[in-house]
Amino acid sequence: MIKKNAFSRQSTITDEPMFIKPELLGLPLATPRRRATAFVFDIILWIFLSVPVLLLLWAVTLYVAHPTVYNAIKESYFKEQAPAEQKVSNAALKAELLRLFGKQKPESLSPAFQKALDSGDDGELLKITEDYSLILDLDFSDRKKSHINYVDKKIFIRPDLIFGEISFFLNLGLIFLVYFTFFPFIFKGKTPGKLLFRIKVIRLDGAPLSFWSIFGRAGGYSASFSTLGLGFLEAIWHPNRQAVHDRISGTVVIRDKVNA
Repeated sequence: MIKKNAFSRQSTITDEPMFIKPELLGLPLATPRRRATAFVFDIILWIFLSVPVLLLLWAVTLYVAHPTVYNAIKESYFKEQAPAEQKVSNAALKAELLRLFGKQKPESLSPAFQKALDSGDDGELLKITEDYSLILDLDFSDRKKSHINYVDKKIFIRPDLIFGEISFFLNLGLIFLVYFTFFPFIFKGKTPGKLLFRIKVIRLDGAPLSFWSIFGRAGGYSASFSTLGLGFLEAIWHPNRQAVHDRISGTVVIRDKVNA
């Protein structure tokens, strides 16, 4: 009979799907209710943090890539006056935005606009758009797109023109991944919610939680979500109270006896 240990795992055939360090046997598991409460707390905190983080990232990106547009949005939405040397020129703003239209949405340009862009003549471009009004709209949903209304002579500027075809929900997902990787890595298996409710994540093989194992567990949440949440409910009936993302990463959630 082959003795099972951490070194034989993934190198020899065993009769178990996973090696469990003997010293872990008998440790108290976190109850599904405690886990769910901690997770809800983390989700609320994640949402609370996500909005300002996204706005800050977009503001920095906009300021670096398109300072003229940044100042225009700043003046429009925050009703602030920029210093004299940074005051937004409506003509310069129109020229920059139309050049962006030429790069991002060339199909939106009329032949006259396209001809002026191709010639590099900002004067001609601004002459064509003299009667056009700019409408800035920071709606990050995918429902509305930047476009030029040639009938009403309006230029609608939305995030897709400046940042490209971004998805608000995709960015939220990235912050979710960062949240559930960063905190457990820093606090040794604990998110703020787990800290509050005195539970923590450990590996069943007894190895320390590495960055990549935590990252893999955070990514495994997508598998638990993709089953309409049933992947989370598996923790109710599983012998070791493992949800789908726990089984993917070889982890389990226990009571933190140090803080209990």
